[in-house]
Amino acid sequence: MSGLRIFWNNKYIFSGTLIVSAITLLGVIGFFYHPYNPMASFASNLPPSRLHILGTNFFGNDIWSQYLVGILPTIEIGLAGALLGMVVALFVGLLSGYARGLKNEILTFFINVFLLIPGLPLAIVISSDLQASHANLGNLALILVITITGWATGARTIRSQVLSLSSRDYITFIKHTGESHLNIIFREILPSLLSYVGYIFTNLVVFSIILETSLLFLGLGNETIISLGSILYYANSYSAILLGEWWWFIPPGLTIAFLGVGFGLISLGLDVIANPSLRVFKKAKGSQKKNSNKILKAGEEM
Repeated sequence: MSGLRIFWNNKYIFSGTLIVSAITLLGVIGFFYHPYNPMASFASNLPPSRLHILGTNFFGNDIWSQYLVGILPTIEIGLAGALLGMVVALFVGLLSGYARGLKNEILTFFINVFLLIPGLPLAIVISSDLQASHANLGNLALILVITITGWATGARTIRSQVLSLSSRDYITFIKHTGESHLNIIFREILPSLLSYVGYIFTNLVVFSIILETSLLFLGLGNETIISLGSILYYANSYSAILLGEWWWFIPPGLTIAFLGVGFGLISLGLDVIANPSLRVFKKAKGSQKKNSNKILKAGEEM
């Protein structure tokens, strides 16, 4: 219960969860209930009206219907890419932090190589090669691109924590009792990293959503799949900004921004939980503020 109270009282996690839940709920409802078929054609470039809340695009599609249908795939790709990236980061981070000798050096070198390569340029190169080889960059391939470019930062964080934990006395004692290495890693070390895992996962979700949107915006994805990124791609391709058709690009752009803010707040809250020094600093700051107010009131009374 005390752990749940920490989460509940954390204003960052509460605010972020509220934002993400509201957008996800809109996406779930909109995926099943939308006013028109997203691919149905009406008159082109209609402004917002009673019949078309966000107007229509160059092809005559109802933008509100496409927007509602596109929220959930964007979140799904972000979560799937983050989940797969988290699995790779956990595996490499745990093994490189716990192992010694040649295994540790090889895995550390592997992490450092991927850290040196910027994520977006690497994703662009991989996506371009897939398109050049006539591969269909569907959701699965897009998730793999996100995983390849996003796992290394989380692996480095996990590795540093495992290095610190594995050198503690109680872990050394457990090793001498003959406990297997897998039991030590998954029963003793991993439970102590859960807050860090949550922090890394939420950061990976933000990275995944932004990278997925960026690739689709650049035309390096499967634009036939309706998502917020594909809506922005077509809005950019047909000069929605130059034509002043704000209803085409602002709603999906703001939704992506709010998703980033929501998951970012959750990540910030988990960082506070993972670092007790931040909580101590906040409590000390709060008590210092209360003492200052008491001194000011005492001075006014005198």
